[in-house]
Amino acid sequence: MEYFTFGMREMRITQNYNGTRSHKPHWYKSKNYCDYPIDLAGNDSGKSWYFATVDMKVTAIKGIGNSMTNTIWLVATEKCITPTGEFTPFIALTHWNDNDPHIAKLKVGSIVKAGEPICEEGTDGATANHLHMVCGNADKGCGNGLIQNSNGSWVSNGYCMKPEQVMFIDREFTTKELWGGCLVWKDKPQIKYYPKTSYSGSSLVDGLKSVGINSSFLNRSKIAKENGINGYRGTANQNNQLLNLLKQGKLIQA
Repeated sequence: MEYFTFGMREMRITQNYNGTRSHKPHWYKSKNYCDYPIDLAGNDSGKSWYFATVDMKVTAIKGIGNSMTNTIWLVATEKCITPTGEFTPFIALTHWNDNDPHIAKLKVGSIVKAGEPICEEGTDGATANHLHMVCGNADKGCGNGLIQNSNGSWVSNGYCMKPEQVMFIDREFTTKELWGGCLVWKDKPQIKYYPKTSYSGSSLVDGLKSVGINSSFLNRSKIAKENGINGYRGTANQNNQLLNLLKQGKLIQA
């Protein structure tokens, strides 16, 4: 299971939902439909990219060539580890321009692979290059459009959450934090791997024993869950997946 992380190499939040350089027109004191927006301006006044940090599927692209501000919604293809638990996150990114080269390749149902750019900062509906971002929990309601709140403002639909509740900061990817919006961001936990085994056989139990790892069924279940295998039953396929990771030195410690 992957950690869900912030997708820009620089963090500079120029407006925030919480009253600090506030997005009050979007949601402030609304009785319903708060989408907790932040504006991201990258390193400078130019155009920085927002990247997918896990595989994500496009659920909607709206606004190209008409009066609606350009927005793309994407949802992770699998559940992820977030600062508030395991769920399937979604994001919406707004203000990229009609001629964005990355958006031009996408349509509803497209998969953006982890590490690939989604879009660049833009000025569609804005006076300066930036991206307006909201995010949330698709398991409770996936974002794919806009809805009007009690203030008469249009906000993203779906089960929206505060961004620092949905994504970690990966300090190896986001190397510059110019201004974090006075939010308390959690760093992505450091992943620790078991030692690579030189064992060449086909038994997961023997492979684990070869590097001094407890090979009991209970511990194998814990290891399996940490490596994205839920409902471990000790099947040949599950054991082969874990053993192959151990042989590559990529088996994550429970």
